[in-house]
Amino acid sequence: MLGHFRNNMIYRLISILAAIVIWFWVFAERNPIIDDIVRVPLGTTELARDLVVADQPSMVEIHFRGNANVVNRISSGDFRAYVVLDQVNVGANSVQVRINFPIGVRITDIQPSWVSVYIDQMSFRQVPVEVIVNGQAARGYVLGDAQITPGEVLISGPGNLLDSIGRVYVSATFDNLSEDYFQYLPVLVEDTDGNLIMEWVDVIPGSVSALIPVIEDVPTRIVPVLINLVGELRPGLEMNRVLVYPATVKIYGSRDAINETGYLTLEVDITEIEEDTNLEVDLELPQGITHANNERVQVMLEVIQ
Repeated sequence: MLGHFRNNMIYRLISILAAIVIWFWVFAERNPIIDDIVRVPLGTTELARDLVVADQPSMVEIHFRGNANVVNRISSGDFRAYVVLDQVNVGANSVQVRINFPIGVRITDIQPSWVSVYIDQMSFRQVPVEVIVNGQAARGYVLGDAQITPGEVLISGPGNLLDSIGRVYVSATFDNLSEDYFQYLPVLVEDTDGNLIMEWVDVIPGSVSALIPVIEDVPTRIVPVLINLVGELRPGLEMNRVLVYPATVKIYGSRDAINETGYLTLEVDITEIEEDTNLEVDLELPQGITHANNERVQVMLEVIQ
């Protein structure tokens, strides 16, 4: 009976092992080992405060392997690629890429696995900000001079890169503007070749306020002021000279009225004038002329015997 039990035990163990093998075979068929590749940004860590990265590769390619049910759930955000810069010197340095990766996979390759990182001293520069206007005012309006607050920013970064700065600006974009433009805009930095270098520099403040006044476009014209004397002096007197100040004024109004107005006329009654006289006279504006920069003028009358 004992021998029969032993024989059954051997058969049972063989059956169990066969079942395990079959299970692993079926599982492997349904969940095979597969390979995949992701591209991730290359970061840095442990760099001294007075140093800055002037140049390095921006991305690395990670090759990894794992079961399909694990790999298919993984994205590039589950990986981190970085270099440790605690032992670097100013200039070119060769540094090994390190990887943090999720559980359940195995890293098979990193491209590149070593990278060249160029280190420079941290430098600072104060630079004025200009406004690039992309747009136009509505019909009948014009854009005034842009005002930036603050007008300068502090830029920090590699010394050789700061030497290549070509333009620091904000971009104001609008269309058919009929009222003042006011926005907080990000400061952009370009090198002398026109390439943005924002990833290599820090800007303080990163945004500035931009005010662009919008002014109604009213036609203007500068015209002379002519004096028309009305009446007569008493017998024995003669008008020697007539002066007006200012002799010209700027008028504002509709385009048609401006085109038709070549001068302004003032009538001055001299009937009661018996000696040299200074008068302050209001300008009479023609129809269509809304106002003038001087709406009162001085008239000086010089009388002789």
